Amino acid sequence: PVTLDVGYRPSPNWYVGGYFAPGLGTPSGTCSKVSSQCDQNDIRFGLDAKYLFSPSAFLDPWLGAGLGWEIANHAEQAFAGHSDGPEPFHVRAGLDFKVSRHFFLGPEAMFTFGVFTNHLGAQTSAVVNSAALHDWLVLGVSGHYDL
Repeated sequence: PVTLDVGYRPSPNWYVGGYFAPGLGTPSGTCSKVSSQCDQNDIRFGLDAKYLFSPSAFLDPWLGAGLGWEIANHAEQAFAGHSDGPEPFHVRAGLDFKVSRHFFLGPEAMFTFGVFTNHLGAQTSAVVNSAALHDWLVLGVSGHYDL
């Protein structure tokens, strides 16, 4: 997924804001073997905060946490549906390298925990309310630009 964070720094060490993270699914393993077309996507959005340990240093480790909402969509030939529900928490950790005065880049790890509480299938148009717990472990690169 690609995550867009927009926020504010009430102090040099604290960041608070919102996030929007669209991602494409990996159909292998979740689509039927006879299906010629299978599309999946996932959208997460919500609020988060970060604590930056050394905001003016060349290397700045940070920790973050937040909460939000997640929507997962699945389409396979004659069937389409989606599930959505709260993301009660996510935790993030990273190490920012100061590339220029305002631009930072570095590795990031994130773990999310979510609960799909609503499931809608296009074949029946029925909403099924049952909890489905899931989690994500995301490893990647984060970058940010401070104004």
